Amino acid sequence: MHYDLYNEDIFQSGGLFLFISIVMMVILGGIYFLPSIIAIIKKSEYVGLICVINLFLGITFIGWLTALYMALTMPSRALRIPPPPPAQGGYGYYGSDPSNVPPAGWR
Repeated sequence: MHYDLYNEDIFQSGGLFLFISIVMMVILGGIYFLPSIIAIIKKSEYVGLICVINLFLGITFIGWLTALYMALTMPSRALRIPPPPPAQGGYGYYGSDPSNVPPAGWR
């Protein structure tokens, strides 16, 4: 008995083969774009850079590892602490506390 894989009914109907192919493409695509997905979920400051590195250099294993490392270690926008508001008062840069004002005549 000769067994020919390509003459089997599964490949002629194409239904199951197409389904398996699509599932595999989605899984492999998810793995390929994992660094970008992580950067987007973490809201990284460098999400654009990570996505570009992942898209163009991810085909090389070094590029993919670089993008993954960046996605996991770069700070996110959600954790950034905003700068303090400017001091209010009549003393300009030194704020409203008179003890912070330099001595008279000092420049």
